[in-house]
Amino acid sequence: MSGMQTKQTVKHRKGCTAIQAVIDGHWSNPWWLTGAYVRRDTLGRRTRGGGVRWIVAECNSTSCLGTLLIREDSILDKCPNGGTA
Repeated sequence: MSGMQTKQTVKHRKGCTAIQAVIDGHWSNPWWLTGAYVRRDTLGRRTRGGGVRWIVAECNSTSCLGTLLIREDSILDKCPNGGTA
């Protein structure tokens, strides 16, 4: 997830099969997007109100609780048309 602002809130468990699949070259990354959003401050810390939207990604292994937050506007900055249709 290079070039995007991310914050890993829960680390992968030891021996995570998703990490091994990335190392073996089967996957490009161990994350899947859940479709959920959270509001946090610009550094990904919890805040009482407002803040920016972060997209929630979870580990692709069902036995691992790894969780990653991806700042929504850092993804939209990578879109050639700015994320509009």
